[in-house]
Amino acid sequence: MLVALAEKFKLPVVAVGVGEGIDDLRPFEARALLRRAASESPGSKGIVAHPAVIAVLEHHPAWLDALARQLGGNIGLRADPSLTMSGGYAENV
Repeated sequence: MLVALAEKFKLPVVAVGVGEGIDDLRPFEARALLRRAASESPGSKGIVAHPAVIAVLEHHPAWLDALARQLGGNIGLRADPSLTMSGGYAENV
């Protein structure tokens, strides 16, 4: 429900808590990062994110394949431990 409302009103969802731990946010952050990257200009992208988010993306290559098809380019991954869980970004390569 929260995500549907956020999309409808174009509001960012930074984190969703379910009473568990920080590990539960990793898949959510990974998908949010891919959605942000998908809204960028077409072409190859480098995804830079916290190592835990990169680990989730590495375990879901179909997500990266879908983004590559959508943007018409290759997708690379780079872990940056100085970033927060929600601080990932896409860069043109």
